[in-house]
Amino acid sequence: MRFNLLYVLFVAALASCFWIVRQLQHQSINTFFGTAETEGRAVSLEYAVLIQRIYIQVGAQVQKGDTLAIAYRAELDRKTSENQLESSRLATERDAEAALLVKDRDLLVAAQAAHKSELEAQIKVIEAELAVQNNLRNAISDRPVSAAEGNLNVKQQEIAALREEIAQGAIKTREELRRIEAKAKVNTAVYGSQLRQTQGSQSFLDIEKSKLVLLAPADGYVQQVGAAANELVPSFRELFRISPQKPDKVIGFLHESAEIQFQLGDTVLLTSMSRVAMTSRAVLNGVSP
Repeated sequence: MRFNLLYVLFVAALASCFWIVRQLQHQSINTFFGTAETEGRAVSLEYAVLIQRIYIQVGAQVQKGDTLAIAYRAELDRKTSENQLESSRLATERDAEAALLVKDRDLLVAAQAAHKSELEAQIKVIEAELAVQNNLRNAISDRPVSAAEGNLNVKQQEIAALREEIAQGAIKTREELRRIEAKAKVNTAVYGSQLRQTQGSQSFLDIEKSKLVLLAPADGYVQQVGAAANELVPSFRELFRISPQKPDKVIGFLHESAEIQFQLGDTVLLTSMSRVAMTSRAVLNGVSP
């Protein structure tokens, strides 16, 4: 009986296939076959812009944060000019209102002081007249006239009325000064709120302007340039594509019988069996049956 070597090889092949299937079914889910891939990073803008200048070309090596190009939006310059004019107008009106209130306050204080001085001068004149009258009465009278006897004198009543007018004028002046101060505070609050609103709008425009400086999203090589200098490009057009230097995606193949203990969004540590010294953290972001 002749011995056929093909039968032996056939049996060995069947045994090997069976062993591989068993290994796949019982292997740890922490070990899998997979491929590391590199996915280009696209650079685009959500609005139409004019490309003013491009600093790179296809094949150039870039680092994260390098300037790729500078774009321009006329709308941002127009709104910035409008904000500057509005801020200037509000500041001018605020300063003018404040100056008017200061002038009103100074005029009020000066008028009150002048009126008070005038009334005090009248009081001094009346007091001098009273002193002269008292001296004359004392000179011609057998008995000196005391000060108490002159309380009902008309001159004394005039002096009391003048002093009351001074007191009432001071009260009225204080009330007017409080009104002016309150109005100044209201104006400061109103104009301050409007100026802060304008400044907030300008801050937003500054952020939008900063986006016009297109930066490299990662270290790598320029794979594609989709625009030229002085070109008006539409929104969401892919302007550049950067190919990273290192793989940024790993596709793993697990046996369908494996019990998955991880969930989407979990962070895992990957180690290459062929290069055990290389490790990398990754996030599970997709699964396909």
